[in-house]
Amino acid sequence: MLKEKVLSTIYRNELIKENSKLLIGVSGGPDSLVLLHILKEIQPLFHYEMLVASVDHMFRGEESYEDYKYVEHICERWGITFEGKRIDVPARMEQTGKAHK
Repeated sequence: MLKEKVLSTIYRNELIKENSKLLIGVSGGPDSLVLLHILKEIQPLFHYEMLVASVDHMFRGEESYEDYKYVEHICERWGITFEGKRIDVPARMEQTGKAHK
């Protein structure tokens, strides 16, 4: 049912053109993983290339790193190009004196 709603929204708003390239931001949380799964399932309808981008901001320590690694693993398993980066935002905030809000 969710897949049909996503497809309907894509068609109605002409969101994806055939043979295009999609950059998909995936955090590793349930919402972005479901989106990735649906986009993978409907890929044959549009023949698009998928690229997943993921950033571990290191706010949640090992837990956020595990999410990052899981996204990388899923992409490898599904044959999707993965580009990821780990940025130690808490350390940068400490260095610059800017507090997290």
